Amino acid sequence: MNKINVNLYGGKSLFGGKESPLEADEIYCDRAEQCTYYKNNTCLNCRDFLVPRCKFGNVVTTKGYTSRAKKYFSFKGKYQNDKVYNKLKYPNDRVAIMGDELYIRYDYGTVRKRSEQDEKWRKDVEGYIISTDGYRKSVFIPLNEVTNNLLFAIFSNEPRTMFGGVIDDYQNKVVPDIIQTLKRVAPEIHKKFIKKYPQFDKEPNYIGRKVYVNSLKSNTKFTAKNKEWLFDGEYVSASNIDIGSSSPWWLQNGVYSDVKIKVNDKMTIEINDNSIVDENTRFV
Repeated sequence: MNKINVNLYGGKSLFGGKESPLEADEIYCDRAEQCTYYKNNTCLNCRDFLVPRCKFGNVVTTKGYTSRAKKYFSFKGKYQNDKVYNKLKYPNDRVAIMGDELYIRYDYGTVRKRSEQDEKWRKDVEGYIISTDGYRKSVFIPLNEVTNNLLFAIFSNEPRTMFGGVIDDYQNKVVPDIIQTLKRVAPEIHKKFIKKYPQFDKEPNYIGRKVYVNSLKSNTKFTAKNKEWLFDGEYVSASNIDIGSSSPWWLQNGVYSDVKIKVNDKMTIEINDNSIVDENTRFV
């Protein structure tokens, strides 16, 4: 297998507290060149919080040291100098083609292949059991098993909470996201499905959802707190902004000035214009 990515985790916390030893993840995969995630510099095997991982490839984790250890800098430098260091990140897209399989991340409910252990009374669609309970989150489907009927069953599902209520986000947010991404990464599958089920051909609505500013396109304009801001790929800037209580002039009956702020990994905004969202936009 070819090594496709290296990342370091751990170290000193941004919020203080106990320092954890560095850990290095090396990701190996022989399917990368056939994967639409990899072509967009992303990978399911990159670490993120409570997310599905890929069944392909292999991750080798090596535990390192804290900054108090003599070997800390040599360990850190070894991986940071690797030619594939920090090349990939966890994907935002819900759909990918991985060689001869279609991957769908749906978050709610359960979609899985029927097994010999399943009770006979359980109904399936094209050999897949689709239920409203559970949080299996994702499914791999061989391309020769992808049918309009199976996709319709998945997209028509109504996952429920443990108390029985319908999870509205699935139909309102997840399914439109999946279908839009399917249109981009698997256009023939999308075209065939929409021809039979045109009711699913609608634009997703991202209004009210939060996204990370640094995932927006360069030169994106957005509105926040009734002010227009510009993200230039590194900084956000706006004109005539009340400097506020964090400055020495906050008691001087309001001081307004042009503001330019360097964007960090934690800065978010709430979407109020669908047009600023693209395939690289990362949602909170």
